Amino acid sequence: MFDVFQETWDANPEHFANKLVPKWKRYQHQKLFAQIVFEAVNQAERDPENIVHPIITATPQIGKSFFFGTPVPAWYLNRFPDRGILYASHTYSLAQRFTWKTREFVKRNLDKMSFRLDPSQQE
Repeated sequence: MFDVFQETWDANPEHFANKLVPKWKRYQHQKLFAQIVFEAVNQAERDPENIVHPIITATPQIGKSFFFGTPVPAWYLNRFPDRGILYASHTYSLAQRFTWKTREFVKRNLDKMSFRLDPSQQE
């Protein structure tokens, strides 16, 4: 369990993305997205009976799908390698695309991850 918004590269989704996605542009709204994710995960760790499920609504083309679809799932699995992720979207194809983008992201950064991918699923 972690309690503070630490400054280490893997402590929160924002720093994780900054370290592992060199071209990622850090905008204020994405910093807020990272804080929301961090606080929701921290809340769930502190009190599993009262899990918060944030809903993010924002204008198109500001990086929601990329941020929540690639570095956030990888960050979460890096923090909790014994858990899983369910990625849902308005279409199956979008969910599938970001699932594979996350997998490719993890493969490119495997040396920095605290978990390994299932070899039978690495097509």
